[in-house]
Amino acid sequence: MRAGSGFHEEPAEIGRLYVGQNGGGSPRWATFLRTAAGPAANIDLKSQSCGAAWFIDVTRPAKPTRILVITFGTGHLALDPECVERSFGLKVVLNTVARSQLRTLDVASLDATVIQRRTQSSRDIDINEFGMDRYRDLLRLAAGTPSDVGLARTLSGRDSLTLNRQYTVAEIKPLCARLLTLSEGVEYETDYKFIDNVKPVRDKSLVATLDGLAFAELGVLVRGQASDLHLSIPDILDPSRGLDVTYVGAKLKSGRKHIYAGVDVADYVEQLNLGKFAKLTLDDWRATHAIRFTEGGSADPDKQYKVRDCIVWETVHDKVTYVLFGGEWFAIDDDFYIEIEKDFRRLVPSDVIVTSTKAANEQELLAELDKLPQLLLMDKTKTNPTGAPGANIEFCDFFSLDRQLIHLKDGHASASISHLWNQGVVGSESFLRDEGFRRAALNHVRKRQKETSKAGFDVLLPTPAKRPSTSDFTIIYGIMRAPYKKTKKLDLPFFSKVSLRAAAQRLEDLGFGVEVQLIEMV
Repeated sequence: MRAGSGFHEEPAEIGRLYVGQNGGGSPRWATFLRTAAGPAANIDLKSQSCGAAWFIDVTRPAKPTRILVITFGTGHLALDPECVERSFGLKVVLNTVARSQLRTLDVASLDATVIQRRTQSSRDIDINEFGMDRYRDLLRLAAGTPSDVGLARTLSGRDSLTLNRQYTVAEIKPLCARLLTLSEGVEYETDYKFIDNVKPVRDKSLVATLDGLAFAELGVLVRGQASDLHLSIPDILDPSRGLDVTYVGAKLKSGRKHIYAGVDVADYVEQLNLGKFAKLTLDDWRATHAIRFTEGGSADPDKQYKVRDCIVWETVHDKVTYVLFGGEWFAIDDDFYIEIEKDFRRLVPSDVIVTSTKAANEQELLAELDKLPQLLLMDKTKTNPTGAPGANIEFCDFFSLDRQLIHLKDGHASASISHLWNQGVVGSESFLRDEGFRRAALNHVRKRQKETSKAGFDVLLPTPAKRPSTSDFTIIYGIMRAPYKKTKKLDLPFFSKVSLRAAAQRLEDLGFGVEVQLIEMV
């Protein structure tokens, strides 16, 4: 049980039973209402909650004894999260629910900006109808109708498992043994083999090593250096709740905590700098540093997440790529890694516009390339598709005499790289589908030609009324990066390549050519 949970043990014929009752207290917002209503009002409101956690020892032939916990009410909040087996419920669901019998999926995109979404259907449908990207999305929760309706009418699972069926007390132990066996099965490989592209790390010594690398990366941020490590709450939150948060933990500045409007690694690093980061140990960081929600200006200790569980970060250790997300380390499957790498290298041509640059930033690179006669600078020429005023979409950063639509970005952060992929897709789709966008782009080209005394670019574009032949155009993504310090290799983060794959396929399906050109910063 979590320390300070307030639960106590009661005698039980099966397993060990803990119960807890919140005796009731005035909610924070009651004070506000009393102030608003005035002294004549009788506003004496109390909130109460209760819960239970039932620990069941499960023994099976030739298997070690395991403990399953059945929770009631608020009982799950009293459990020590360090003792919870990750993805237990998800594995049970995937081993019992066929791909055509799903009702709900929660997924998270593993990228610079983590986008979590829940998709629900009014009836059982196939996984393909959920629009899940099997290369980019991490499956977090699944719910549906199991093939064996005797097990439950419906199942929902993530770390915990929810079964929709009544069981008697006598049936509980056999049920727990069955669920453990289901969580260890491999039936999921028939319909959900793709989840093994990103595998949970179970080796505790390896997890400790990887945690040490993440902790060291925080030191990189504290020293003011660049890092792709960022924070994201691992759950889908109630949109009606505010996101005001504070950061708490050992060696942080004592006293009144600063309240931030949302979760941001820069805010957390600010608190690390105000505290005594140099004296913070890995164990203290893992155990005590937390993101705590606030309500009415007061922190709520029951609504918090460990900082470690909110870190999203990718690293390479012993030639294996690992990702920390939702408090769990994942290893990238070798075959999946090779597949993504092969697809990426297919997009990298042998001949490039520029291989290296001394430019310190994107604007300096744009000025450098603007000197080339075959390129027309289109940066900051914002264009709006028909019916979308204020969209401010860039046609491209440069348009070339070879009909290349070139998009450039300083790629030291994964967030800017992901933005670059999307910029290329949105600009190209608007160019293909919208006459008003083509007209505005052509006018921008003619204006820039006149300003720069360059010529021959406008005749390469179709008349606005005519859709372009996409096979005549190539979308080029140019990315400025310094080589990795350890390997000296000029490359991109793995999940940037995964998100590129989706963007490139979308453009290629439209008929455009696609290339990626890495520009080394020297």
